[in-house]
Amino acid sequence: MMITKNVREMGSRRWSRPVALAALTAILSATPVSAQIVNGSFESGDFTGFARSGFIISAGGPSVGGPNFTTFRAAETTGTLTPDSNAVIATQNGGTFDGNGAVGPAMLPTDGGFLAFVSNLTSAGNQSLTGSSLSQTFTVPAGMTSLLFDIAFLNNDDVADFMDFNDFGGIVLTQGTMILAEYNLDLDPGSGAQVHVTPGAARGGFENSTPWTAGSFNVAGLSGQMVTLTAYSLQYGGDNTIESRLLVDNIRLANSTSAPEPSSGALACVALITFGLIFLQRQRGHLSYRKEEPCLG
Repeated sequence: MMITKNVREMGSRRWSRPVALAALTAILSATPVSAQIVNGSFESGDFTGFARSGFIISAGGPSVGGPNFTTFRAAETTGTLTPDSNAVIATQNGGTFDGNGAVGPAMLPTDGGFLAFVSNLTSAGNQSLTGSSLSQTFTVPAGMTSLLFDIAFLNNDDVADFMDFNDFGGIVLTQGTMILAEYNLDLDPGSGAQVHVTPGAARGGFENSTPWTAGSFNVAGLSGQMVTLTAYSLQYGGDNTIESRLLVDNIRLANSTSAPEPSSGALACVALITFGLIFLQRQRGHLSYRKEEPCLG
């Protein structure tokens, strides 16, 4: 019966190796492609990976130009660099820099335990800032087709001032001086911005707001290229008073076939089940050998 034993053990070994290889392949293929954005959900609890910038124009924010990054960039070049008070927080619920506000639901992170805000004032209050931004430069990995993000806009202006003092904020993707894509939020419902605040919709301690909004940019043609993502907020209308605050969270890259990232626990379960099956198959091979071996007594 030695031949039977060898055949059974050989069959078991030949079966287990490809299964083990398949299990390993499945586990590795479930690991998402590394997206070269650092700290996109601000889970470090700070601005790790991002550069910060603030400025003030003593005469106040611009009064010409639409709610877009071109207007912001033009204002920034004429302003004086000033430290901002932007922060990474667990919850946006009050703490306005202009002392105004209203009671409403808190704004919570859309991913993880933190979100970031970009304000057009500092904690010193009115007349302290005209605009600010945070940015990160990264290389788009091969296979990535979309840059995704969550943003919201909060404001304390009176509704009657929305057109003349149309503060705005947004997110832009640039390459050098070229604007590749942008997404803007503001006060004026008649502007060209993608999203406008709802008057009287109190959220996060502010009087007017948008809900969290999911935005995206197409990066399919930018594989291997270096780009810069910038989030910004600006005073508009010739003043430096009344705060507008841009909230940002969950910045990430994805491809058209991206699936939710599996947890480490899920991967461990897959590995455990797979190798459990291999063990059972070997045991079955062993039992088959014992059944076919004749009794020597």
